[in-house]
Amino acid sequence: MHYSSSLLAAGVVCAVITIHVIIQVKEVSKNLFMIMRDTVRMNEVKQDKDSAMRIDLMYRIAKGYQNSPALRITWLKSMAKEHGEVSLVL
Repeated sequence: MHYSSSLLAAGVVCAVITIHVIIQVKEVSKNLFMIMRDTVRMNEVKQDKDSAMRIDLMYRIAKGYQNSPALRITWLKSMAKEHGEVSLVL
């Protein structure tokens, strides 16, 4: 009896781990999709005069990189530079 209950427990643990991995993959995929979408939109609005939209997109991209500090800092610095340039124009 002990052997079969150990197998059952191992199967349950394996199923839980599998579900956890699937959830993580979905979250990473969704995050990557949003980063890529916003990056494409950034390229589309570069020519526009809508600096608020560019800054918002930069913030959203930076937020998407919350688990990658170096990339997040890069986007936040770009956002700060953009914000400074907008302030000079106003």
